[in-house]
Amino acid sequence: MDVTNQDDQCDAKSETLTKCPLCASKDFKPFANSYDRLYLLSKQRFVYSTCKDCNVVFQSVRPLEYEIAKFYPKNYGPYAGHDRSASKNKSALVQSIQKGVEKIGKKLNLLLRSVSRDRYEKDYRAIYKLPHTKAEVLDFGCGSDAFLNRARKWGWTTTGMDFSEFAVEQALASGHRAILLSPTAWDQIEDSSIDLIRMNHVLEHLYDPKEVMAKLYSKLKPGGRMHVAVPNPGSLSASVYRRFWFSLDCPRHIMLYTPKCGTKLLEECGFKVDNILHEPVTKDSARSAVYVLKSAGIVSHSWVESIIWNPYVEAALYVPIRVLSSLGKGERIHFVCSKPKSIAQSKTLAKAA
Repeated sequence: MDVTNQDDQCDAKSETLTKCPLCASKDFKPFANSYDRLYLLSKQRFVYSTCKDCNVVFQSVRPLEYEIAKFYPKNYGPYAGHDRSASKNKSALVQSIQKGVEKIGKKLNLLLRSVSRDRYEKDYRAIYKLPHTKAEVLDFGCGSDAFLNRARKWGWTTTGMDFSEFAVEQALASGHRAILLSPTAWDQIEDSSIDLIRMNHVLEHLYDPKEVMAKLYSKLKPGGRMHVAVPNPGSLSASVYRRFWFSLDCPRHIMLYTPKCGTKLLEECGFKVDNILHEPVTKDSARSAVYVLKSAGIVSHSWVESIIWNPYVEAALYVPIRVLSSLGKGERIHFVCSKPKSIAQSKTLAKAA
């Protein structure tokens, strides 16, 4: 790989990869090039490519790993939450149109729910069903304390782990066990002691996912479960919007996994993929559209966040997003995995992978 110093406008050093970081293939094709559209910290451009062999979408021109922290501001969403404010300066015509869209959307949504029940919510809740009274969940890449607080109410013993000191301090202040990620941090967790691991939109941020997966595998009990949520580069939005695709989240997202690619990675790391859930979420597609409109000078940057709290957008997009999710073309996917209970099962999975 080649290391390049950037100009004064962009102070992050970057590297150019000559092979896929997941499978080492040298056969890949362009996907998109972009910059930090969400926080506007820099106009520095980075390049994404698709590996023709394993199908992972990865940054082929990316920040050096020790530089990536520069792109995680204090108001980074998982740490600080979102601004729920929306524009109040709307004309009577716009308000009338929005109400009409909401009314039609709600009727369509009710019709769809009546003929096709969405199993996502039920299957998602089942992941966090308490297996026994002293069960422990590890939220790897916990961000804020929000999930840990919910898990504790559900009866889980909670541990959070993150590379952000702010996130760890927040979890500690809320009474959770919290660990700052470092090479020695893993020693604070006993091997085969965790009942459930949560990786909620963390995998796509990792430079070396297999190394992290090996650590997590060692901490999980035999028969324990792991929940991994990631954006879907195989979604229709990713194909349509490309550099404007919200879930590209350049440059924080290092590698992006399709259901097939993610399954292969997890199985290579020893896990059994028991289920893949497709989440019918509308806000990511809406924000991708806002990026396009912003680029054309039609809307301001504030729309990127305010639109996700808009009920009219939810009503208008729910039906098409439900259909796309059922076809595996939705925005987000969830892998429900488990660690084999025996060495024999692990060997069988390794051969299959």
